[in-house]
Amino acid sequence: MTLKTSVRKYLFISCLIVGTVTICTSEVLGTPLVLINKTLYNKYISFTKSFAGILFVFLVQSFSPTPVTLTYDPELRNLFYLDRNGCLETIASERNIVIANHQLYTDWMYIWWLAYTAKQHSFIYIVLKDSLKWIPILGWGMQLYRFIFLSRKWDRDAATMEREFRFINNVPEPASLLMFPEGTNLVQNTYERSKLYADKTGVAMPKNLMLPRVRGLFYSLSQLRGSMTYLYDFTFVFTDHSPKKYAAEVFSLKQLFFEGARLRRMHVHVRRFRISDIPTDEKLFTKWLYQRWYEKDQLIEDFKHTGGFPGPRKLNTTVRLKSRLEILYLFSILFTCFAVCFLISLFL
Repeated sequence: MTLKTSVRKYLFISCLIVGTVTICTSEVLGTPLVLINKTLYNKYISFTKSFAGILFVFLVQSFSPTPVTLTYDPELRNLFYLDRNGCLETIASERNIVIANHQLYTDWMYIWWLAYTAKQHSFIYIVLKDSLKWIPILGWGMQLYRFIFLSRKWDRDAATMEREFRFINNVPEPASLLMFPEGTNLVQNTYERSKLYADKTGVAMPKNLMLPRVRGLFYSLSQLRGSMTYLYDFTFVFTDHSPKKYAAEVFSLKQLFFEGARLRRMHVHVRRFRISDIPTDEKLFTKWLYQRWYEKDQLIEDFKHTGGFPGPRKLNTTVRLKSRLEILYLFSILFTCFAVCFLISLFL
């Protein structure tokens, strides 16, 4: 390990630890609000959730700078624009479900950044693997954020999802649920497992994606249909040339944040579907979702030949905060508590 890599590694770890400890401390400081008013407590937790969005965008911006080209279907032409500083601005519905193909371990960070551009980074709920909730500090904080942890045992997961979706349906604030229907990163062995399933069930296998898992998304839509407006579909492609076929095999978390590997460019194409138009019958929904995935696969296949996604306009930007000083928001609650304690001490 070179000196430069060591410095990057320890700087990243230090920023992550300081940030997550600060955020978790802020979450814990607000727990007495549960006894006073649950609605106020939920608003407080949403406020601290914005800190997490800011932290992760800051980490990407500082340690893994990522150029982005964003395109979208023509009917979405008025929802995306760049401000005078070249930062992406997004207009999105207040209550929505977001799905995407899963290319890298950092995909969820990029989607949190996209939520940040829509000022919805306080209201995001992410579906994650159950094991992640036991990560010290970070996992505890995600549990307080009511992220949804699944074990891939349906009886247990259905009960978990029903409980959390009941909360999301009743919360008066905006809400954005993030799911990766493929369930895991696209690499050689996961693609082969998906292909075995496709061969077994007699369905066509995409060239550039895994087959989506139907049950979780179908159940989510059935539970949230009454309170959600749109389903947003993001298609990610990375234009880095490598002898390895899959992006996740080239750009691990270690390579991106410790070793300084740079993504040449991330391309994102956005589509939107009105949830009320999505089939409610499971068989029809399976057909609908597979068709959307085949369309995504064709988008990626065409991208390989043209070098870009279709759309009325291409927006070129980077994953970044509007101002790096926003990172100081993480300490606002701690500073306020310190100031209050100091003022009280003056009168004692």
